[in-house]
Amino acid sequence: IARGMRDCTREYDTAVIGGDIDTHDELTICGTALGTVPKGELLTRKGARVGDKVCVTGYAGSAGVALYALENGIDAPASVLKSLLQPMPRIREAMELASMGHVTSMMDTSDGIAMSLYDLSRASGVGFRLQEKALPLQPEVKALMSFDRVTLNSMALYTGGDFELIFTVRPEGIEEVLKLGNISMIGEVLPHEKSISIQKSDGTVLQVERKGYEQLKIADNT
Repeated sequence: IARGMRDCTREYDTAVIGGDIDTHDELTICGTALGTVPKGELLTRKGARVGDKVCVTGYAGSAGVALYALENGIDAPASVLKSLLQPMPRIREAMELASMGHVTSMMDTSDGIAMSLYDLSRASGVGFRLQEKALPLQPEVKALMSFDRVTLNSMALYTGGDFELIFTVRPEGIEEVLKLGNISMIGEVLPHEKSISIQKSDGTVLQVERKGYEQLKIADNT
């Protein structure tokens, strides 16, 4: 773990500057990241507007599929397992996108695309329509899950751990943003009353459920 932290901080020109040692029955790690951002380039979850395009970096659902493979004894290639075991923060991509001035809101997909969209919806007061065929799936993941494409599409929406960026872009800037590479446009921003939905490959439109990874779950003791 210490070596992984060291390698990650070196990759992104930062450092681990402190730490508190305590004794527990289980391993517990709490981290706080500190940094600065140029004035005018701060991106938050608030700011998406109707007509904006929805984009993500990288692939969707790879970490979830990797975990599924490990739990079910499925032999997965290293490229898939790496998405779960060695996620890379999209710091450089976020900084470049922020400097372009086209992005209106942004967060990561660590809790899953669906949960992230609900967070963006609440903060910005908008709805979303996704296109299922536009969800970026890693080729190795598609091959691994070729026996069950329905489950794969569900994982792309609802499993967390990918640590990619999901963000909204002004329509006039979408072409320039896509030229950066490693970015996919997966939908658009709609009025809030339209809620959050996804158009399937056959044209049907379904509601996107509010589910994914939740850090705090209250047990139902009723």
